[in-house]
Amino acid sequence: MPLQGGWTTLLSSTNAKSYSRTGRAVGTYKYRVRAGNNSGWGGYKESGNLVNILTPTSIVYAADNGTKDHNGTFAISWGAVTGASSYQLQERKGNVWTTVYTGSARSHTRSNISDNTYAYRVKACRNNSCTGYKQSSNIWVIRPNRTVNFSSYSVPSVGTSMTVSWVSNGADKCKITFGKSMNTIANSSAGLDDLSSSGNVILDFFSDDRVTVTCEFGAATISSSRNIDVINEGHLGGPFN
Repeated sequence: MPLQGGWTTLLSSTNAKSYSRTGRAVGTYKYRVRAGNNSGWGGYKESGNLVNILTPTSIVYAADNGTKDHNGTFAISWGAVTGASSYQLQERKGNVWTTVYTGSARSHTRSNISDNTYAYRVKACRNNSCTGYKQSSNIWVIRPNRTVNFSSYSVPSVGTSMTVSWVSNGADKCKITFGKSMNTIANSSAGLDDLSSSGNVILDFFSDDRVTVTCEFGAATISSSRNIDVINEGHLGGPFN
């Protein structure tokens, strides 16, 4: 029963020694119990105060790009809970949950954690009583230490086309430039929550040219370039020197 109201009988039983209370509003409660027999009722035994609080309603993280982070350092924050005196934050790596923070603050920064997929959950506590957890979506930590690889190509003749494909694990996006003026001719969204970022474009060549693929990992970029010798007057040059 809430302290600001009167006493309410919740259970009368001849054999029960426990009772589960659910659906309470936020507030401070006390409970009391007494025993009786055919001769009448004994006096009440009263509990201490119990403050009922609610589960946090939100938990978010500040990643480099949506659900990806490229340096392993980011902040997790959550909503305030009325009556809470502390919060417990847990981190999931693989299938294992580990407590990474306990305290009264409503944010916590994870620093230099390893490449992997993580999730977070938080609960609010008051004295020795805690709520259920509120869980975040997954976040993928992947650093820009991958090489941009040309995965396939064909040798062009003058005035014909060539397909260039690339792979760059975990990139936010990639672009490809070619020709003596190095014009940007294509942009590709890359890497969601899989382990590979890839794309391909068809280029038109009229002379020996150079192709560069540049992929972005947050503020960092990684590039890879290849010279392309175009078949000219019946002579075959070497592709991707």
